[in-house]
Amino acid sequence: MAGSLVKSYLERLDSLLIQEKEAFDGLEDHIEKIVNKLKEISQFFDDTGNTEDYSNELKDIINDIENHIDKFLSQTDDGATLKDCFRNDMQKIDFRLSETIQRKKEFSSSTIVDSQVLKGQTSASSSSCSSSYATFSFESDFENLSEPLRNCLMYCCIFPEDFLIHKGKLIRLLVAEGLIEDREGKVMEDTAEQCICELVNKGMLEINDEHTYNGTKLRVPSVYREFCLRKIEEGKLKASVSAPQKARRIVTSLDTLKDEDPQLWSLFLIGNQKSIEEKSHWLKHKSAKFLRVLDLENAKFKSLPDEVGDMTHLTYLCLKSTKISELPESLSNLKALQTLDIRWCGFLAALPHGILSLVSLRHLKMLKNYGVTGVKLPRGIASLRNLLTLTGVDPSGGIAGELGNLTQLRRLGVMDVTEENVNELSSSIMKMQGLLSLSLEPKHTHQKNKLPLLDSFSPPLSLRKLRL
Repeated sequence: MAGSLVKSYLERLDSLLIQEKEAFDGLEDHIEKIVNKLKEISQFFDDTGNTEDYSNELKDIINDIENHIDKFLSQTDDGATLKDCFRNDMQKIDFRLSETIQRKKEFSSSTIVDSQVLKGQTSASSSSCSSSYATFSFESDFENLSEPLRNCLMYCCIFPEDFLIHKGKLIRLLVAEGLIEDREGKVMEDTAEQCICELVNKGMLEINDEHTYNGTKLRVPSVYREFCLRKIEEGKLKASVSAPQKARRIVTSLDTLKDEDPQLWSLFLIGNQKSIEEKSHWLKHKSAKFLRVLDLENAKFKSLPDEVGDMTHLTYLCLKSTKISELPESLSNLKALQTLDIRWCGFLAALPHGILSLVSLRHLKMLKNYGVTGVKLPRGIASLRNLLTLTGVDPSGGIAGELGNLTQLRRLGVMDVTEENVNELSSSIMKMQGLLSLSLEPKHTHQKNKLPLLDSFSPPLSLRKLRL
């Protein structure tokens, strides 16, 4: 039946892989995953008796595998593109095989339990055996992951199932949460991105194909998500050396926060919120002062309470798409802050001088909502030597020249570029030899403006993305 069908195909596949070894160079990991899943199916279905109901399903999967391989071997287009398509096809096959294994084992588990009930057998060992079937299919894949990969995968599962998270945001969060080890000679954000790419290649993270113009968005496939949530419940997700387990919360209303809540590590406010202007007292809760991550994106409030300055452990603060018009000077107390996201924040036109005290800041993402212009920075911004990302900058007031001292920048976005500041700005940019992404926009007026650029301007050779 199903077992013999799979064994027969494995023999044919093994012969083909030997003949076409060169063609499959670089794809060994993906093929090995499929082979291992097929072997597991063969063994498991042989051990569990009647599998007639699964034969047709397995025939379809095997036919699809053969079709994908035939297509891959017969085409002569760009090799790299073909291999990327083949990897994607194999990931989809892997999902289908995993789902088949899990359904079969869950069915076998329920059959065992029903049989025991009929016979009056309810021993603890039988119960343990049946529960182990439900998680077995992904255990080996999960355990073979490195600790950073496991933490990254589980972290993505703390968000609602239908929540799509931007790749850039996920990278910044992983670093801010302390889930990425800081190693000498390596940039933590690069390590985080590498983890994400590996999980995508393994099929454990999916890229959402809709609205790609708005950046890469990710989600965990449901078949992996359920398994990971159980691992989180078991306390397998690293919080920190000092943070308690279950210290991250996703809430749709600040009303759910209570003084007796345990120490919080991260707090995300998700959903279309009513005005919380009168609810700023929540910042005085015992749990609030320990927060490392505070994400208030889309929250409807017009000012940030001074109490935010008491949250000295904060490493990540997102105020994106709120209606605040200024930041309190108490923000200068946040010496550990790594990410400050204040894009699309109403009438927020300038940052206070206290921003210069944020010595750990790595990512400063800005954009004035009304009028869509850059945000003015205080003189001395070059003192923030850890900055890697600086976007939505107004280069006026001498800032264009100061940017030249931020040679460690990797992403720079400047708005309101004019003839008056383009010379200094161009000179500053050419000093940023590690710059990966550059965006330049002219000053917007009622008349159509062109971006003023010098003939002598030469972007850094490291640049991967340029938007003019």
